[in-house]
Amino acid sequence: MKVKLFKKKFSFADNFSFFLKYNFNINTYHKKKRKPDTKCANCFSESKEFYITKTIPDFKINLLSKKLAEKFYIRAIGKCLNCNLIQEYYRFDDKDLDNYVDEIKSKDKTIGEEAWKSYPVPENYKKYLFLRHFKNRFSEWKKSNVFKNTRVKNILLLRPTLGFLVGFCEEMFPNSKIEYLDISKISEKTIAKEYPDVKNINGNIHGSFRGEFLKNQNHYDLIITNHLLVHCLNIDETLKQLKFILNKNGLIIFTDEINVKYHNPFHINFWDEEIFTNILKKRFEKMNILRNCGFPTYSTHPFTKHKDNPDFFVFKD
Repeated sequence: MKVKLFKKKFSFADNFSFFLKYNFNINTYHKKKRKPDTKCANCFSESKEFYITKTIPDFKINLLSKKLAEKFYIRAIGKCLNCNLIQEYYRFDDKDLDNYVDEIKSKDKTIGEEAWKSYPVPENYKKYLFLRHFKNRFSEWKKSNVFKNTRVKNILLLRPTLGFLVGFCEEMFPNSKIEYLDISKISEKTIAKEYPDVKNINGNIHGSFRGEFLKNQNHYDLIITNHLLVHCLNIDETLKQLKFILNKNGLIIFTDEINVKYHNPFHINFWDEEIFTNILKKRFEKMNILRNCGFPTYSTHPFTKHKDNPDFFVFKD
Protein backbone atom coordinates (compact mmCIF):
# COMPACT_ATOMS: atom_id res chain seq x y z
CA MET A 1 0.00 0.00 0.00
CA LYS A 2 1.34 3.42 -0.95
CA VAL A 3 1.43 6.14 1.69
CA LYS A 4 0.57 9.63 0.50
CA LEU A 5 2.96 12.08 2.15
CA PHE A 6 1.72 15.18 0.34
CA LYS A 7 -1.56 16.62 -0.87
CA LYS A 8 -1.93 17.05 -4.62
CA LYS A 9 -3.49 20.50 -4.32
CA PHE A 10 -0.14 21.91 -3.12
CA SER A 11 3.08 22.26 -5.04
CA PHE A 12 5.95 20.02 -3.99
CA ALA A 13 7.69 23.03 -2.38
CA ASP A 14 4.62 23.91 -0.28
CA ASN A 15 4.11 20.30 0.74
CA PHE A 16 7.74 19.95 1.72
CA SER A 17 7.64 23.21 3.69
CA PHE A 18 4.66 22.00 5.68
CA PHE A 19 6.22 18.56 6.21
CA LEU A 20 9.37 20.13 7.69
CA LYS A 21 7.40 22.46 9.93
CA TYR A 22 4.81 20.01 11.22
CA ASN A 23 7.25 17.20 11.91
CA PHE A 24 10.53 18.98 12.72
CA ASN A 25 9.50 22.60 13.52
CA ILE A 26 11.67 23.95 10.71
CA ASN A 27 10.51 27.17 9.00
CA THR A 28 11.15 27.55 5.27
CA TYR A 29 10.18 29.98 2.54
CA HIS A 30 7.20 29.19 0.36
CA LYS A 31 4.82 30.78 -2.12
CA LYS A 32 1.29 29.54 -2.58
CA LYS A 33 -0.95 30.99 -5.26
CA ARG A 34 -4.72 31.14 -4.92
CA LYS A 35 -7.26 30.66 -7.68
CA PRO A 36 -7.94 33.67 -9.91
CA ASP A 37 -11.39 34.16 -8.35
CA THR A 38 -9.98 34.75 -4.86
CA LYS A 39 -11.02 38.31 -4.10
CA CYS A 40 -9.51 41.15 -2.14
CA ALA A 41 -11.10 41.38 1.33
CA ASN A 42 -11.35 45.16 0.96
CA CYS A 43 -12.34 46.04 -2.62
CA PHE A 44 -13.23 42.55 -3.95
CA SER A 45 -10.91 42.80 -6.93
CA GLU A 46 -9.53 39.54 -8.34
CA SER A 47 -6.38 41.20 -9.66
CA LYS A 48 -3.31 40.44 -7.52
CA GLU A 49 0.30 39.32 -7.37
CA PHE A 50 1.93 37.00 -4.85
CA TYR A 51 5.14 37.06 -2.83
CA ILE A 52 7.49 34.48 -1.35
CA THR A 53 7.26 34.42 2.43
CA LYS A 54 8.35 32.55 5.53
CA THR A 55 5.88 31.83 8.33
CA ILE A 56 7.30 31.87 11.87
CA PRO A 57 4.61 30.93 14.42
CA ASP A 58 5.10 31.52 18.16
CA PHE A 59 4.04 27.96 18.93
CA LYS A 60 4.45 24.47 17.50
CA ILE A 61 1.69 24.08 14.95
CA ASN A 62 1.30 20.35 15.60
CA LEU A 63 -0.95 21.46 18.45
CA LEU A 64 -3.45 21.82 15.62
CA SER A 65 -4.94 19.11 13.46
CA LYS A 66 -3.03 18.66 10.21
CA LYS A 67 -5.78 20.14 8.06
CA LEU A 68 -5.85 23.36 10.06
CA ALA A 69 -2.11 23.46 10.59
CA GLU A 70 -1.34 23.47 6.87
CA LYS A 71 -3.79 26.28 6.21
CA PHE A 72 -2.40 28.17 9.17
CA TYR A 73 1.21 27.74 8.09
CA ILE A 74 1.23 27.75 4.27
CA ARG A 75 0.57 31.32 3.23
CA ALA A 76 -0.55 33.07 0.06
CA ILE A 77 0.43 36.67 0.74
CA GLY A 78 -0.34 38.91 -2.19
CA LYS A 79 -1.00 42.49 -3.17
CA CYS A 80 -4.32 43.63 -4.57
CA LEU A 81 -3.52 45.47 -7.78
CA ASN A 82 -6.66 47.60 -7.45
CA CYS A 83 -6.51 49.01 -3.87
CA ASN A 84 -2.86 48.03 -3.11
CA LEU A 85 -3.75 46.17 0.10
CA ILE A 86 -1.23 43.42 0.86
CA GLN A 87 -3.11 40.56 2.47
CA GLU A 88 -3.33 36.85 3.15
CA TYR A 89 -5.36 35.21 0.36
CA TYR A 90 -5.28 31.68 1.79
CA ARG A 91 -7.66 32.66 4.58
CA PHE A 92 -9.72 30.50 6.91
CA ASP A 93 -13.36 30.07 5.94
CA ASP A 94 -16.13 29.95 8.57
CA LYS A 95 -15.73 26.22 9.13
CA ASP A 96 -11.95 26.53 9.50
CA LEU A 97 -12.40 29.29 12.05
CA ASP A 98 -14.93 27.27 14.04
CA ASN A 99 -12.52 24.34 14.15
CA TYR A 100 -9.60 26.55 15.10
CA VAL A 101 -11.47 28.19 18.00
CA ASP A 102 -12.52 24.73 19.15
CA GLU A 103 -8.94 23.44 19.07
CA ILE A 104 -7.24 26.56 20.45
CA LYS A 105 -9.67 28.05 22.94
CA SER A 106 -7.40 30.89 24.07
CA LYS A 107 -4.74 33.04 22.42
CA ASP A 108 -2.61 32.34 25.49
CA LYS A 109 -1.70 28.93 24.05
CA THR A 110 -0.12 30.55 20.98
CA ILE A 111 1.98 33.24 22.71
CA GLY A 112 5.66 32.55 23.15
CA GLU A 113 6.11 34.79 26.21
CA GLU A 114 6.24 32.81 29.42
CA ALA A 115 4.14 35.37 31.33
CA TRP A 116 1.01 34.21 29.46
CA LYS A 117 1.42 30.55 30.34
CA SER A 118 -0.41 30.70 33.68
CA TYR A 119 -2.68 32.86 35.81
CA PRO A 120 -2.07 35.36 37.28
CA VAL A 121 0.25 37.30 35.01
CA PRO A 122 3.26 38.52 37.04
CA GLU A 123 2.92 42.10 38.28
CA ASN A 124 6.23 43.17 36.76
CA TYR A 125 5.04 41.97 33.34
CA LYS A 126 1.73 43.83 33.71
CA LYS A 127 3.70 46.98 34.52
CA TYR A 128 5.89 46.42 31.47
CA LEU A 129 2.85 46.06 29.19
CA PHE A 130 1.22 49.17 30.60
CA LEU A 131 4.33 51.32 30.19
CA ARG A 132 4.99 50.02 26.69
CA HIS A 133 1.50 50.06 25.20
CA PHE A 134 -0.90 52.15 27.28
CA LYS A 135 0.67 54.86 29.45
CA ASN A 136 1.52 57.23 26.62
CA ARG A 137 -1.62 56.28 24.71
CA PHE A 138 -3.93 57.23 27.57
CA SER A 139 -2.02 60.47 28.11
CA GLU A 140 -2.39 61.45 24.46
CA TRP A 141 -6.09 60.55 24.47
CA LYS A 142 -6.72 62.82 27.45
CA LYS A 143 -4.72 65.72 26.02
CA SER A 144 -6.50 65.54 22.68
CA ASN A 145 -9.99 66.29 24.07
CA VAL A 146 -11.30 63.79 21.52
CA PHE A 147 -14.07 62.74 23.94
CA LYS A 148 -15.24 66.32 24.51
CA ASN A 149 -18.33 66.13 22.31
CA THR A 150 -19.00 62.41 22.76
CA ARG A 151 -21.78 61.43 25.17
CA VAL A 152 -20.68 58.05 26.47
CA LYS A 153 -23.21 55.75 28.10
CA ASN A 154 -22.54 52.32 26.56
CA ILE A 155 -18.97 51.17 25.90
CA LEU A 156 -17.70 48.09 24.06
CA LEU A 157 -14.06 47.08 24.54
CA LEU A 158 -12.67 44.52 22.13
CA ARG A 159 -9.49 42.93 23.50
CA PRO A 160 -8.97 45.15 26.58
CA THR A 161 -5.80 43.18 27.50
CA LEU A 162 -5.65 42.52 31.27
CA GLY A 163 -8.11 45.35 31.87
CA PHE A 164 -5.96 48.38 31.02
CA LEU A 165 -8.67 49.78 28.74
CA VAL A 166 -11.32 49.01 31.35
CA GLY A 167 -9.49 51.06 33.97
CA PHE A 168 -9.17 54.01 31.60
CA CYS A 169 -12.87 53.97 30.70
CA GLU A 170 -13.99 53.67 34.31
CA GLU A 171 -11.90 56.73 35.13
CA MET A 172 -13.07 58.78 32.15
CA PHE A 173 -16.71 57.67 32.10
CA PRO A 174 -17.63 56.61 35.67
CA ASN A 175 -21.37 56.29 35.00
CA SER A 176 -21.10 54.27 31.81
CA LYS A 177 -21.92 50.60 31.18
CA ILE A 178 -18.89 48.67 29.96
CA GLU A 179 -18.99 45.38 28.05
CA TYR A 180 -16.06 43.53 26.58
CA LEU A 181 -14.75 40.58 24.61
CA ASP A 182 -11.20 39.24 24.68
CA ILE A 183 -9.24 36.45 23.01
CA SER A 184 -7.26 35.57 26.14
CA LYS A 185 -8.63 33.49 29.01
CA ILE A 186 -5.99 34.98 31.30
CA SER A 187 -7.17 38.48 30.41
CA GLU A 188 -10.75 37.45 31.15
CA LYS A 189 -9.79 36.06 34.57
CA THR A 190 -7.79 39.19 35.38
CA ILE A 191 -10.64 41.52 34.42
CA ALA A 192 -13.22 39.44 36.32
CA LYS A 193 -11.15 39.80 39.48
CA GLU A 194 -10.15 43.46 39.17
CA TYR A 195 -13.31 44.84 37.52
CA PRO A 196 -16.22 42.64 38.67
CA ASP A 197 -18.88 45.11 37.45
CA VAL A 198 -17.74 44.91 33.84
CA LYS A 199 -19.65 42.41 31.69
CA ASN A 200 -17.87 39.79 29.61
CA ILE A 201 -20.35 39.17 26.78
CA ASN A 202 -20.60 36.11 24.55
CA GLY A 203 -19.10 36.17 21.10
CA ASN A 204 -15.95 35.80 19.03
CA ILE A 205 -13.46 38.44 17.88
CA HIS A 206 -10.69 36.19 16.63
CA GLY A 207 -10.59 36.26 12.83
CA SER A 208 -14.17 37.45 12.48
CA PHE A 209 -16.70 39.05 14.80
CA ARG A 210 -19.66 36.90 15.88
CA GLY A 211 -22.25 37.11 18.62
CA GLU A 212 -25.56 38.57 19.72
CA PHE A 213 -23.90 41.93 20.44
CA LEU A 214 -23.70 42.50 16.69
CA LYS A 215 -27.50 42.82 16.59
CA ASN A 216 -27.45 45.91 18.84
CA GLN A 217 -27.94 48.55 16.17
CA ASN A 218 -26.90 52.10 17.16
CA HIS A 219 -26.17 50.91 20.71
CA TYR A 220 -22.58 51.69 21.67
CA ASP A 221 -21.37 55.25 22.11
CA LEU A 222 -17.72 54.23 22.29
CA ILE A 223 -16.02 51.15 20.82
CA ILE A 224 -12.30 50.51 21.28
CA THR A 225 -10.65 47.73 19.30
CA ASN A 226 -7.13 46.78 20.29
CA HIS A 227 -4.97 45.25 17.55
CA LEU A 228 -7.76 43.21 15.96
CA LEU A 229 -8.29 44.46 12.42
CA VAL A 230 -4.91 43.14 11.31
CA HIS A 231 -6.31 39.69 12.19
CA CYS A 232 -9.66 40.09 10.40
CA LEU A 233 -10.45 37.66 7.61
CA ASN A 234 -12.91 40.04 5.96
CA ILE A 235 -12.16 43.68 6.72
CA ASP A 236 -15.19 44.97 4.78
CA GLU A 237 -17.62 42.83 6.79
CA THR A 238 -15.96 43.67 10.11
CA LEU A 239 -16.11 47.43 9.58
CA LYS A 240 -19.76 47.20 8.52
CA GLN A 241 -20.53 45.28 11.72
CA LEU A 242 -18.81 47.87 13.89
CA LYS A 243 -20.57 50.73 12.16
CA PHE A 244 -23.95 49.00 12.57
CA ILE A 245 -23.64 48.72 16.37
CA LEU A 246 -22.15 52.21 16.80
CA ASN A 247 -24.59 54.89 17.97
CA LYS A 248 -25.15 58.06 15.97
CA ASN A 249 -22.41 60.54 16.89
CA GLY A 250 -20.54 57.58 18.38
CA LEU A 251 -16.80 56.99 18.26
CA ILE A 252 -14.59 54.01 17.43
CA ILE A 253 -10.89 53.97 18.33
CA PHE A 254 -8.57 51.61 16.48
CA THR A 255 -5.27 50.98 18.29
CA ASP A 256 -2.07 49.24 17.14
CA GLU A 257 -3.46 48.52 13.68
CA ILE A 258 -0.37 49.54 11.70
CA ASN A 259 1.65 46.42 12.44
CA VAL A 260 3.23 44.72 9.47
CA LYS A 261 4.57 41.25 10.30
CA TYR A 262 4.54 39.09 7.19
CA HIS A 263 5.95 36.16 9.18
CA ASN A 264 3.14 36.20 11.75
CA PRO A 265 0.42 33.68 10.76
CA PHE A 266 -2.21 35.59 12.76
CA HIS A 267 -1.71 38.74 10.71
CA ILE A 268 -3.98 38.83 7.67
CA ASN A 269 -3.88 42.49 6.59
CA PHE A 270 -0.59 44.29 5.94
CA TRP A 271 -1.56 47.91 5.35
CA ASP A 272 0.49 51.03 5.78
CA GLU A 273 -1.02 54.24 7.14
CA GLU A 274 -2.10 55.56 3.74
CA ILE A 275 -4.00 52.41 2.75
CA PHE A 276 -5.56 51.96 6.20
CA THR A 277 -6.67 55.60 6.17
CA ASN A 278 -8.30 55.14 2.76
CA ILE A 279 -10.12 52.03 3.99
CA LEU A 280 -11.55 53.89 6.99
CA LYS A 281 -12.49 57.05 5.03
CA LYS A 282 -14.39 54.91 2.55
CA ARG A 283 -16.68 53.64 5.33
CA PHE A 284 -16.93 56.39 7.95
CA GLU A 285 -18.09 59.99 7.71
CA LYS A 286 -15.33 61.52 9.82
CA MET A 287 -11.86 60.41 10.89
CA ASN A 288 -9.02 61.80 12.99
CA ILE A 289 -5.51 60.47 13.45
CA LEU A 290 -3.80 60.92 16.80
CA ARG A 291 -0.03 60.70 16.52
CA ASN A 292 2.48 59.03 18.85
CA CYS A 293 0.08 56.85 20.81
CA GLY A 294 1.54 53.38 20.69
CA PHE A 295 5.07 52.04 20.89
CA PRO A 296 6.90 52.38 17.54
CA THR A 297 8.72 49.20 16.51
CA TYR A 298 10.19 47.67 13.34
CA SER A 299 6.66 46.60 12.33
CA THR A 300 5.07 50.04 12.74
CA HIS A 301 7.31 53.05 12.13
CA PRO A 302 8.44 52.17 8.57
CA PHE A 303 4.77 52.07 7.57
CA THR A 304 3.52 55.33 9.10
CA LYS A 305 3.92 58.85 7.76
CA HIS A 306 5.77 60.14 10.83
CA LYS A 307 7.56 56.94 11.86
CA ASP A 308 5.33 56.59 14.92
CA ASN A 309 2.40 54.42 16.03
CA PRO A 310 -0.82 56.44 15.65
CA ASP A 311 -4.38 55.66 16.75
CA PHE A 312 -7.37 56.16 14.45
CA PHE A 313 -10.63 57.76 15.58
CA VAL A 314 -13.71 57.35 13.39
CA PHE A 315 -17.13 58.88 13.98
CA LYS A 316 -20.63 58.01 12.84
CA ASP A 317 -22.73 61.10 12.09
